[in-house]
Amino acid sequence: MKTYKQVEIFLNLLLIVSFSISIIVLPKNDLMFIAYFIVGALQVTSMIIHELNNWFTAKKSIRRFYHWTTLVLIGLFPTGISFWLLLYTAPLLALFYTYICWKELEVLRFKEFIHLK
Repeated sequence: MKTYKQVEIFLNLLLIVSFSISIIVLPKNDLMFIAYFIVGALQVTSMIIHELNNWFTAKKSIRRFYHWTTLVLIGLFPTGISFWLLLYTAPLLALFYTYICWKELEVLRFKEFIHLK
């Protein structure tokens, strides 16, 4: 799981930074939507993997809160309400998700040190 977390954080940061630089250098609106879908697809896939394996999905965990928030926003998408919310908050949600993954990796590293005692 530690290797998965490291790859997940690396891919998230790589995609977020590269798309951010690309959007600044080549200000095209279609590139922004492509970035939303690619980063979003990676993160939703990772969320499903976490749910299926019960990784960091305790009842009151920050990951569980994030999963429910995302599920509600996706569920409200056909109403049009969440479209505008997701349009403006997606970059912040992507960074927050990367932060969650980073904190989980820290927990895994800390558990390694505990085993050394």
